[in-house]
Amino acid sequence: MQESFVSAAAQALVLVFVVGPVLGWLKSGAQNESTSKSLNRFTLKTPRTYARVFLGAALAFEALMIFSYAYNGISFGDWDTSLLWLGHALALVSLIIWFIAVMQRLEVDGDVLRYRSIFGRTRQATFSEITRVAKSNQNMLISVYANKKRFASLSGDVTHLNNFYSRCEKEGIPVTARERRPTTIGTLYRSAISVFIGIAAGISGVLIVIVIVLVVAQSASPVLLLDTVPACIALFIIIVGGCSVLPLRGILQIKRQERVLGFSFAREMQQSSARGSSFADQRWFIAVSNCNIIAFRRDYLTAVSTSKTTDSGDECRATAVDGKKHKVRGGAPVLKEFRAWFNCPSPSA
Repeated sequence: MQESFVSAAAQALVLVFVVGPVLGWLKSGAQNESTSKSLNRFTLKTPRTYARVFLGAALAFEALMIFSYAYNGISFGDWDTSLLWLGHALALVSLIIWFIAVMQRLEVDGDVLRYRSIFGRTRQATFSEITRVAKSNQNMLISVYANKKRFASLSGDVTHLNNFYSRCEKEGIPVTARERRPTTIGTLYRSAISVFIGIAAGISGVLIVIVIVLVVAQSASPVLLLDTVPACIALFIIIVGGCSVLPLRGILQIKRQERVLGFSFAREMQQSSARGSSFADQRWFIAVSNCNIIAFRRDYLTAVSTSKTTDSGDECRATAVDGKKHKVRGGAPVLKEFRAWFNCPSPSA
């Protein structure tokens, strides 16, 4: 039985690391759904490309299970039955994600906003009632508040998000970061790796749920669950530990600026009353994007190039006063803001 679980867990991990790159490859197709320039009529929703992937995965898993039933004449050993339970579980998870993706949306029709939640409940408000828009860590979640109460919550991957931000700017609605902790190197680092923590927790949680299903459905020994928990903890540590080195580039860039210009980053953040992982004023530009820390002081830079898309994602080059050229990676919108901040003599905070 333990061998069955190890095999099932290995297949689950393979699927995770295959589906991830596929979604990244399909992102370009999803971006094509956000080409509308209208600020009066557009819809914020999960791109059809993403939804189709999960619906296709659910159908593919179930089709594979049906084929297995027919091929084996509904006669399986313990090892085969465990894999079938895994297939049904993955199909169910994919179907749930697809359902959430197609249900949640925010329609903008002139001055009216109509929001449909993942449970199908609909709400309506006008832009005059919207008090603020809050972006969570790395824009993964967008919360819209009407009359100081939460009106809508959306993923940061929805279509026409830039249209919505532009409309909010036109209406004078503030778009702020949700984090209110003082900005420090530790705050930026925790913000950057929080995505990895969520991914690792999700993978570990799915594996534990699958084992619970096996224990309950097949009367397997509870010892299997006791063996699984330490394995999931080890998996969590490996994923977070391995990926947590990515934000170190941004921290090294901050330390180099401190040496070259002779200042204290912590002291300057206190003087600026900076909070959260997103901050910009005439002196500093700070952001966390795609698990990368972007933090530069204006007088340290002499040039910032336009961003370009590479195999590793979007990036640009920042040239420092000491001749050092820094490779800056992040989301295309953030890199565009970074260059605009550098070229603008009086950027807004």
